[in-house]
Amino acid sequence: MRWLKFNVVGAMGMAIQVATLAGGVHLLNLHYLLATFLSVEAALLHNFVWHVNWTWPAHTAQLRWSTGSMLRFQFITGTVSIVGNMGLMWVLVASVQLEPVFANLVCIGACSLVNFVVCNRIVFAFPAISASLTTHENSRTRFDTGGIVMSRFPRGSKRLCICISLCASAIVGLLTPLQAQGLRADTIQAWNEYVLLTEARIGEELRSGEGFLVQEFQSPTEARADREVVLSGQLLVRKMSTTPPDGTDIAIPGGMIHHWRGVVFIPAVTLDDVLAVVQNPDAQPHEQEDVLESRVLGRDGDSLRIFLKLVRSKFITVTYNTEHRVDYRRHGTG
Repeated sequence: MRWLKFNVVGAMGMAIQVATLAGGVHLLNLHYLLATFLSVEAALLHNFVWHVNWTWPAHTAQLRWSTGSMLRFQFITGTVSIVGNMGLMWVLVASVQLEPVFANLVCIGACSLVNFVVCNRIVFAFPAISASLTTHENSRTRFDTGGIVMSRFPRGSKRLCICISLCASAIVGLLTPLQAQGLRADTIQAWNEYVLLTEARIGEELRSGEGFLVQEFQSPTEARADREVVLSGQLLVRKMSTTPPDGTDIAIPGGMIHHWRGVVFIPAVTLDDVLAVVQNPDAQPHEQEDVLESRVLGRDGDSLRIFLKLVRSKFITVTYNTEHRVDYRRHGTG
């Protein structure tokens, strides 16, 4: 029962944490790590009030509202939550490149189990008050501890907790449309800088006359390994990254850039055969496991505006309605 109560409180705390994080990242434009710290702290304060009054009421009756118990809860579970959340957020956002709010949900789940064990064994591990000291008054449990009478829920605190939780749920619902308001100006500026540097690299490589495919500009060992993969009939996909001449990463405030290259070997066809298919995705049916629907929205020579309905599955399944601009360029008759 205590484990179930812990998870109910955790679910309400998760709503507050996600609402605070989403508001910090998408409304206040805070850095995702700072927003993570503030959201974890908000959830900790919320959870403490509920735990001492509901999850572990008998264990904490004598110390319910003391500064020491709150500091102990903050220090021990706060360390687990803040260090665990910020560490995992750094890994999931910077390395795995998950969206910050979704990455935060993963962090919450990972830290929840550790926090329950810590709370049950350390934070609230006080001897239960003897049943002989309890009296019943108006169907409310009260504890008489040497002249100090404490009710399980101090006056008004239960209503306050419920109001906080309901407000958090409402905020989460309101933030859903707010997150789709559009890209920030500095995000677009960073994207344009990234595109210019990438196009400059491609142009320099093509002018060099040393090759056409990216793998032809790799080291001989890497190029040979990639070529063997492609000629064996497999699809080669590699993550790429463009950096300025000084070698530093381009900061993308409020967004992420996904930069990939793919290579496939298709025998017994011409380039025109391939282009006839890929430039007309709605002309004939073909199956792609992650594309539910596709059609051309506009065409200007070799530039297309395409609609794709994509499905992605990683922990949860999400469907995206997306628009893409695709440019085809011929760099010579060969």
